[in-house]
Amino acid sequence: MNRIAGSVLIMLALSVPMLAQDFPRYEVFAGYGYVRPPGGQANLNGFHLSMAANMNEWLGAAVELGGQYGTQTLTATTQGGSVLTAKLNTHFNSLGFGPRFTYRRNETIAPFAHVLFGLARGRWTGQAPFAGEETSFATAVGGGLDAKVSRRVSLRLIQAEHVRTHFGSTAENHLRLATGVLFSF
Repeated sequence: MNRIAGSVLIMLALSVPMLAQDFPRYEVFAGYGYVRPPGGQANLNGFHLSMAANMNEWLGAAVELGGQYGTQTLTATTQGGSVLTAKLNTHFNSLGFGPRFTYRRNETIAPFAHVLFGLARGRWTGQAPFAGEETSFATAVGGGLDAKVSRRVSLRLIQAEHVRTHFGSTAENHLRLATGVLFSF
């Protein structure tokens, strides 16, 4: 019985440092999102949300949701050689999951990088030959920089990503930027 009690005390003593971990278990981000799609002139503005569950000081699992909206000018060449141009209302929504790696050695600044896999949905409304909607597998590779304001609040100074989708018959590369507020729990 003394061995069991001694083993339990040793395990408790060894687990105390784990209780004093210096990283947030969960992080929730909300802010402004911007997407620059290829294939037409557009600046899409909207929201960007994310949540990360951190397993240790440097590794977390992230989920991100974004919605950006605006107008996009598209051009296409017909089989006869004439060029068609249309201005469309564009919606770009995305949802991705993946690992996030954060460097937390500095008390004020925390850079991070992630790779996300998920879906993107594009919707174009306007002239008939260009209008439509489509869902695509998407990947987002990027990172950002968080600056701590208080124990529970940080500012996401910048998040920049290369988002790859496959709308239509070709792969597309999008630039996505975000900034906002990060809450740590």
